[in-house]
Amino acid sequence: MHLDWGKAMDGREHQAPEVPLIEPLTRREREILALLAQGHTAPEMAAQLTLALSTVKWHLDRLYGKLGVNSKRQALNRARALALLTATSEPADQSPTARPPHNLPQQLTHFFGREDELVQLRERLAEYRLVTLTGPGGVGKTRLSLSFAADVLSDFRHGVWVVALDALTDPALLPQETAARLGVRDEPGRPVLETLTSFLRDRHLLLVLDNCEHLLEASARLCDALLRTSPFLKILATSRAALGVRGEAVLPVPSLPLPAAGQPLSHPHLGALAAVRLFADRAGLVRPNYALSERNAPAIAAICQRLDGLPLAIEMAAARMQALSTEQLAGRLDQAFRTLTSGDPTSLPRQQTLRATLDWSYDLLRAEERLLLQRLAVFAGGSALEAAEAVCQGDGLEAAQVMDVLASLVAKSMVIADHQPGQSPRYRLLETVRQYALEKL
Repeated sequence: MHLDWGKAMDGREHQAPEVPLIEPLTRREREILALLAQGHTAPEMAAQLTLALSTVKWHLDRLYGKLGVNSKRQALNRARALALLTATSEPADQSPTARPPHNLPQQLTHFFGREDELVQLRERLAEYRLVTLTGPGGVGKTRLSLSFAADVLSDFRHGVWVVALDALTDPALLPQETAARLGVRDEPGRPVLETLTSFLRDRHLLLVLDNCEHLLEASARLCDALLRTSPFLKILATSRAALGVRGEAVLPVPSLPLPAAGQPLSHPHLGALAAVRLFADRAGLVRPNYALSERNAPAIAAICQRLDGLPLAIEMAAARMQALSTEQLAGRLDQAFRTLTSGDPTSLPRQQTLRATLDWSYDLLRAEERLLLQRLAVFAGGSALEAAEAVCQGDGLEAAQVMDVLASLVAKSMVIADHQPGQSPRYRLLETVRQYALEKL
């Protein structure tokens, strides 16, 4: 319940009672409060803090809730009563040296879109202690998790720590890898997991486990053990499938917003779409002064549509702009597996070509899942369950198996289940996945 600290009485405002906050403000909320006191609007705060406008509004809602108010004036009166603002309208206890420790990598390129996902992720992690971002390879789960982690760093007194699992192949080494990233040293005669849980027991910390799909069971066991013994720990995982841990909240990561069929292809309309902005930005890295224009807008729209709004595929396509025109590139995406490579020698092998990215996911499937994926590729526009059962059964796949195997492919982000109110779901493949599965078929 929000209390109104600002109602008039005898021509004067109430003095806000100096009741301490039930929950302390985070560093980000103190920054927002300082800017509020300086008279900044929400858009100005977003620009100054390099945050999405929706993120700033989310922090404002949280700030007002903690202060027990519902307006800017009430918030400032309450904050002054609690000495949360200094005479210069800077938040109290705001010191550059108070920045929590972390091992977040410095990002070298701009981050586009994901405003809705960032807000949803904050809400999920505020309520649950384990949140897993799921989605197909190349959809941008890692970049989203790192951007989010950087934004909430100030909320965790003992920091944010990333454990990248891409190159780890032995599940038994997961506790050691996690301990190493946290700076936890082995203790002779003591299991690493026991040392790790002891270290984390009283720490307010966010652990980011990135790329868990090939180590699902080991990741699930580690998360379960850590969460049971560390009450202040929160974990953000990224994986092509959920971990399956009790209490896990799953947040599917969709493709970037892209031009829909039938939408206008005008320059202003396309310039608001994250997929288009990403392509234009990355193309500008290899072609100076490249920008979205009325002339190239239709071709850029076609590229983003053909690549399903997948950030990794769009970045690979943009890298080809050094040698091709936009129109030439759009015309060659029927051969996407030959056309799209990252050109980045520092990338892992599975991220250097679109084919390698899909090989990684395909190789993690069981035999019956591969078989059904191949057969689903014959449906250009997706299918209902009954159609999939009728067409895909036989030769190693019984009709009774199709539903369970299809559900497994959905869980592993290889098939998309489109749900519409009052209708049975339709099952479809991303176009890049369909091309790949057709080749296998």
